[in-house]
Amino acid sequence: MVGQTGFVTRPKLALICGVSGALQFTVGVASAETVVAINLDRSAPIFESADYCVAQDLFKVLPPLIKELRNSK
Repeated sequence: MVGQTGFVTRPKLALICGVSGALQFTVGVASAETVVAINLDRSAPIFESADYCVAQDLFKVLPPLIKELRNSK
């Protein structure tokens, strides 16, 4: 539970999938260098704080993304 428990993360990349973006969560990942949010709801609050927003079904977006990342090693 990022944010709500006081846990703050500082990754280079935060890939946020299917999260609406409650204030506590948003604060918890605000220190990430880059935030990418995937959510079907174009009005999800997480999109206001994300660097990159993908308004698509995460189950359609993630498999090709994972495949591409694995192939790029």
